[in-house]
Amino acid sequence: MDQDMCNIETGTSINIKRTD
Repeated sequence: MDQDMCNIETGTSINIKRTD
């Protein structure tokens, strides 16, 4: 379950960088 949360957090970080 911890890995799932980590994956979501990483995806959000990438999404923010993509918008920039």
